[in-house]
Amino acid sequence: LGIFTDSQDNLPEVLEQTEEGSVVTFVLSAPGYYAIQSGGEPNKIEVKINKDTNTVESVAIVSVNDTPGLGDRIDDPAFLDQFKGISFEDKNAGVDAISGATISSTSVTKAVRIAFETLNK
Repeated sequence: LGIFTDSQDNLPEVLEQTEEGSVVTFVLSAPGYYAIQSGGEPNKIEVKINKDTNTVESVAIVSVNDTPGLGDRIDDPAFLDQFKGISFEDKNAGVDAISGATISSTSVTKAVRIAFETLNK
C-alpha cells in the first residue's frame, strides 16, 4: 500500500497533536472497514514523526474497531514496524497490507499520510 498514493476517500481526522522535543505525536481517527461499511466507530491511530528528519518514529493503534480476527490484526507489531523510518520525502514509500484486511490496513497508511501532511503544511 502506498503511503502517499492512496485515494482521497475516507481520510483520517487529526484528534490531537502534541510536541516533545523533535517528536510530534498525532492521534487520528481513521475509518477502517467497519466504519466505512457500517457507520461504526473509526480506528484511533497514534503516529509519531521526528520533525527534524521528517521520518516516522512509530505507529501504534490506540483503539481498533474492525472485524475481530481480520481488521483488528492492524495492531500486529510486524505490520506497524513497517512504518518506522518512512520519510515524507519518499513519495513511493509503501507497506505490505495485512491479507484479508486491506481496508483496515489502508486506514493506517492514510493516518500516516495525514500526519505527515499536517506537519508539513
